[in-house]
Amino acid sequence: MTTNSLSILDVGHGNCAVVKTEKALLVIDAGPGAVLLSYLAGNKINSIDCLLISHADEDHVGGLLALIQNGISINKVRLNSDSMKGSAIWHDLSIVLTQLDLDDKIDLQVSLSADGLESFDYGDVRLEVSAPSKHLVMKGVGSKDRNGASITANSMSAVIRVLKDSKPIAVFLGDLDEVGLNEIIFNQTDISASIMVYPHHGGRSNARDEAGFVNALCQRVLPTKIYFSIGRGRHQTPRHEIIRTIKNTLKGAYIGCTQLSENCAAILHNKPQPYLDNMFAAGHEKGKSCTGTVTINLDDIEDINPTAAAHGSFIRAEVPAAMCL
Repeated sequence: MTTNSLSILDVGHGNCAVVKTEKALLVIDAGPGAVLLSYLAGNKINSIDCLLISHADEDHVGGLLALIQNGISINKVRLNSDSMKGSAIWHDLSIVLTQLDLDDKIDLQVSLSADGLESFDYGDVRLEVSAPSKHLVMKGVGSKDRNGASITANSMSAVIRVLKDSKPIAVFLGDLDEVGLNEIIFNQTDISASIMVYPHHGGRSNARDEAGFVNALCQRVLPTKIYFSIGRGRHQTPRHEIIRTIKNTLKGAYIGCTQLSENCAAILHNKPQPYLDNMFAAGHEKGKSCTGTVTINLDDIEDINPTAAAHGSFIRAEVPAAMCL
């Protein structure tokens, strides 16, 4: 394992990434259920230095409660409030986290915004919060943006970039929607990165012009690799029209999904996938993995496991109808 690495975890339908540095272990979103907990246990990790939550949806925040209940030590938790979120897990988390903060067992701040006062620097690796803007945070969920559009929890998704030696490696977009993207464009915010984890798991963003949203997002990020964190059998993601627009906008870009979409293969072949290593992935157990968990060497971003070549060879041989081809 390299000193500085980024793992995009296969958590099924949800989002979670783990950044390991010489100085710290950082997590972006906690995925659903106990999937992140299983990854940490498998790697004998029992503490997290900083955990950033993009927004309040259960498939991004649900795993945090499992970590707390199983004694994982977490130094910092950073997230934003959501007055419209009525889920039981969000209610439980608000009570548990605030009590832990009162007991000085966790450092909790409800304060994620672009150009915030807090920095997340860990040696030569940095997490940068590029969105939401202070304008959206001040207005809040349930309000209207500067153009009169409704601000939702997705509008408030924290956009988080991973940088190494000030070079942007990857960007995590949560469930960014049209309102959030328009605010990024209005402020001319830099969200460029070599690797993009696509928002909404490749589902619709509810933009007035979905193809326009995809095109504008791709032009803003200009990635060479795009990953979709999906759960096979959940919500028919990624959608054909989104993949098609990405391929038309970013000629030659690599596209990978953590699990094999039913849009690419209606039936699982359950054939060996020799390009996958032993890294934890939720899809391994039932043969659902496509890229599985992806690990990037932050000191050499061409060093990615699984490699695009090995993954592509398997797809061409076994999934000839794959959308990424």
